[in-house]
Amino acid sequence: MIDADTGHIHLPNGFVITPALTLDEFQRLWSERLGWRFQMDGGRVDTFPLEVNFHFKAQRLASVSLVADLSRVTEDSQQHWIDTKALHDRMLRKDLGEPDMFTDTYGMDAPGLGKAPNHLRAWGKAVSEFDYGGGDAYISVKYNTNKAL
Repeated sequence: MIDADTGHIHLPNGFVITPALTLDEFQRLWSERLGWRFQMDGGRVDTFPLEVNFHFKAQRLASVSLVADLSRVTEDSQQHWIDTKALHDRMLRKDLGEPDMFTDTYGMDAPGLGKAPNHLRAWGKAVSEFDYGGGDAYISVKYNTNKAL
């Protein structure tokens, strides 16, 4: 799904996200806006719906978050987030290999939620994260917006 060399994200629905995607170009292709971000259905990953959120800084694509929705699998909220983050971790390892480093997820000591694997690349980084305050697990792809593409 994420190309290690280019940072292109090939969604299961056929849409390809590139670091060079501009806000104008994206708006011509997709128009569902939620406040400061844009959202789309990315298709399915391992039979689970994939939600994709886009964040732009002016015209530049700054970041993309990917969330596999495992909510239909378990009703236990902590186990749900552990399972979701584990799937995200596997997705990144499959595409980008072993993480370059880990960062702590503060306030969370549940197995599987306390460490965020970081995959660092020339185009930016991809991290499988858990937001303790917001109660959300997601893959964050952050592009280097200060570099010419």
